[in-house]
Amino acid sequence: MSQAFAGVLIATGLFLLAALTAERDQATRLLDATFERLPVGLVLLEPDLTLRRGSRNAEQLLGVQLTPGLTAPTLVRRLQMTDLAGRPWPAEGTQMLAATRRSDASHGEVAITRYSTGEPVRLEYWAVPVHDNGRLAALALLFHDVTELRRAEADRERLLGRLLRLQQDERRQLAIGLQREVVHGLAVTLTRLDGIQERLPDGDDRTRRSLGRAGEALNHSLQATRRLIFGLRPPLLDTQGLVAAINQQLSKVSVETGVQTDLRWRGDERLDAALEATAFRAVQEAIANVVQHANASRLLVTGHVADGLLAVEVIDDGTGFTPDTQHQAPGDGHQGMRTMSEWIQLAGGSLQVRSAPAAGTTVSINLPIHPRP
Repeated sequence: MSQAFAGVLIATGLFLLAALTAERDQATRLLDATFERLPVGLVLLEPDLTLRRGSRNAEQLLGVQLTPGLTAPTLVRRLQMTDLAGRPWPAEGTQMLAATRRSDASHGEVAITRYSTGEPVRLEYWAVPVHDNGRLAALALLFHDVTELRRAEADRERLLGRLLRLQQDERRQLAIGLQREVVHGLAVTLTRLDGIQERLPDGDDRTRRSLGRAGEALNHSLQATRRLIFGLRPPLLDTQGLVAAINQQLSKVSVETGVQTDLRWRGDERLDAALEATAFRAVQEAIANVVQHANASRLLVTGHVADGLLAVEVIDDGTGFTPDTQHQAPGDGHQGMRTMSEWIQLAGGSLQVRSAPAAGTTVSINLPIHPRP
């Protein structure tokens, strides 16, 4: 909920209590002012869930006349109200309203069909019980139209998905180009150097040593280029998926550094290519930070899919550090993780870092699942 809407909610609660008191004292003009000046829709229900009053703004948002005495089940049927999964909402809605009478408040979103126009609309709502001297006096429903906002968010997600796919395609093409042009060229040059060395006359040790040094430099460049290609886009990510690519990354770390690594992953389903690439880049950066900064002896990566989220954790037993308490991202020397945190947020996910000096570090990555195209 936005801060502006939260402020309206708080102010409305105060207005309602004052208005109910005013109504009891026959000060109807204050009650009228309360309802008609609100920037959000407001429906006031009796404790038995019959309509007490609705604001003009509420009638416009719903496209229906809010006649006193109208029951809540009738209203939700007229509006063809459903939850966001498309399930009919009247029974659940009535139960929610009844439960709200016994609690502080409830909040959510519903889909309706505007009664006057047949237009599909999404509403964010708050249901707030209003008490007067310890007695439930009414149930207030506040809501505003979030249809355009949600449509804009969906457009943003689609554009972001395209951006991520374009980025991954560029990385893939760059990796292919490096493999075809640079790696192949270096390998051919090394082979030719070997051939020249074999044809050198005996006793030409100076030339042989020079060619040997040149060969070592070329071989170093060849290995560095291969590591760069793997960092850009490991082939396993395309052919076998995220789990295989992470497992390969951990195996490389174990061989190169001696760190004990482990991968614990529940499920093996393939995910959207852009999502897998984003998750792999985040895990890769977290692993690189462990190798470069943590001085760890053990490294564990866990992962699973649940409740529409891909959840991954990278856990080490290293030296740890004090995270930035405002952004929960690593501090100086961890620019790559800060960049990945921004990418993950753009993808609608979150990255959190839990660490303390001498207590190791846990990097938690959560990304929303999108259907594979």
